[in-house]
Amino acid sequence: MLSGNKTREQILKEIDLLNAKMAKLKKSEIAREKVEKALKESEEKFRILYESSRDAIMILAPPTWLFTAGNQATIKMFHAKNEKEFISKEPWKLSPKYQPDGQLSSEKAKKMIQKAMKTGSNFFEWTHKRINGEEFPATVLLTRIELKDKQLLQATVRDITERKRIEEELNKHREHLEELVDERTKALKESEKKYRAIFESFQDLYYRTDMKGNLTLISPSVTQFGYDQDKMIDLPISDFYVNPKDRKILMKKILKEGVVQDYEVLLKKKNGNCVNSSLTARIVLDDEGLPVGIEGVFRDITKRKQAEENLKKNEQFLNSILESVQDGVSVLNPDLTVRHVNGKMNKWYKENLPLEGKKCYEVYHNADKPCDPCPTIRCLGSGSTEWNIVPGLPGSPVEWIELFSYPIKDPNSDKVTGVVEFVRDITERKQAEETIKENEILLRKIIDTSPNCIYVKDRNGY
Repeated sequence: MLSGNKTREQILKEIDLLNAKMAKLKKSEIAREKVEKALKESEEKFRILYESSRDAIMILAPPTWLFTAGNQATIKMFHAKNEKEFISKEPWKLSPKYQPDGQLSSEKAKKMIQKAMKTGSNFFEWTHKRINGEEFPATVLLTRIELKDKQLLQATVRDITERKRIEEELNKHREHLEELVDERTKALKESEKKYRAIFESFQDLYYRTDMKGNLTLISPSVTQFGYDQDKMIDLPISDFYVNPKDRKILMKKILKEGVVQDYEVLLKKKNGNCVNSSLTARIVLDDEGLPVGIEGVFRDITKRKQAEENLKKNEQFLNSILESVQDGVSVLNPDLTVRHVNGKMNKWYKENLPLEGKKCYEVYHNADKPCDPCPTIRCLGSGSTEWNIVPGLPGSPVEWIELFSYPIKDPNSDKVTGVVEFVRDITERKQAEETIKENEILLRKIIDTSPNCIYVKDRNGY
């Protein structure tokens, strides 16, 4: 028999109950530790976000709603020395007396806080003031938070000075555009009476088509193409194009961008002759903003194209001359950058390609600054020709160069606008001179050390 009048079964049952309670307590302890760990991790994440945020984050506590904390962005934004100085400032001292809408900052702040506490958050624009007195626009997000059974407010402030500046510039630009439009409209009204005369005397070819490409208006200058103006209406504008595909490409471009400028295209006259033209065109919209047609101007650029072709031929001729020169040729800008070189220079200094855009001392000497004295700089300063012998690029076959620098002068002002330099490889000559010098030294040593009498006669025996 067991003592205490309890049977063995009753005692075992009590032990089981006690063990169950212990197990439950242990599980509760483990759960508590997990909660504490999760809370600690959450607090650490919040701390990292709080400290690294680019926005100013600060905490306000009731009932006075004074600041109790502020992150580094807050200190920087308000130009405070540290957090202690920041939280020592009453919130109303970090705002001007009045907000832009005329309300007292102190009164409006209470309304914003009440709304945030009631609804959980409140987002609005606000004018703040830094500790040094400088005012700046900002956005403010007030968020109600629970911390240790106490309701606080978290304020997230973002400086929007730059955004406001951009908005102001856009508004000014918009106003300027509106003024330009008004001025343009007024000018158009004033010139309406003169339009017909100008249209009639227009040398370029003005046209307007519907969206299908059929002509609805064309200027009298179409007679330059051999056509009768009165017979052109309703005809397709594509008849002017040498290659009808150009018209399709152009339409895609206009429909995508709304306008094209100086688009070069080949047109044809009624007799079949081709005309190089430049087209500027745009979409014509109705009052509802829907496209109803295309208007544009063709300009004959035949003479310009001929001039460009002549210039191209002259450049090719000049290049052929430069390429036929056995010396290296380099054309330099006043800042010593290489503007053009011939093939010989490219061959010598191929490891430094491309040479254009580099400084001449980088090309010639593999240096990071001009040599002293620099013949190119002297040539630019004096405007006179310079001749020098200088070392070439180390590691290349060109060890020594003979440099002829000629100034390039503006024919109108006589101002030096660059330098053209002829670079001659004299490596072999310098090597030969060095060999001769060494041979002379050797011969002098032989003569000086010989025990015999040695003398030299000329052809006459003297």
